[in-house]
Amino acid sequence: MISLGLEEQQQTTKSPCCSLELPQELPTIEQALKTLAAVLTQLQTPGLDRSEIQRLRTIIQGLKIYKEILADYAEYRAIEERLDELEKKYAALSKKST
Repeated sequence: MISLGLEEQQQTTKSPCCSLELPQELPTIEQALKTLAAVLTQLQTPGLDRSEIQRLRTIIQGLKIYKEILADYAEYRAIEERLDELEKKYAALSKKST
């Protein structure tokens, strides 16, 4: 085996996905836009280092994805509500016919 002089790290740290705390409520579009506005303001700060700029850009990208997924979620919720409504109507009609 070839040794590259790297120390072997133990896998004792938790994966970020496993240590996330889920919010009770989804952030609203307004909250996401406020976060975006804050990030854009922060990007205008002179002298930001490269890692901070990358972090802020990552937040912007995440907000874009969140907006798209939230729109899909809203559509699915509307479809589910409509389906529930139709199932109730079907059940009522079914009872009437028997």
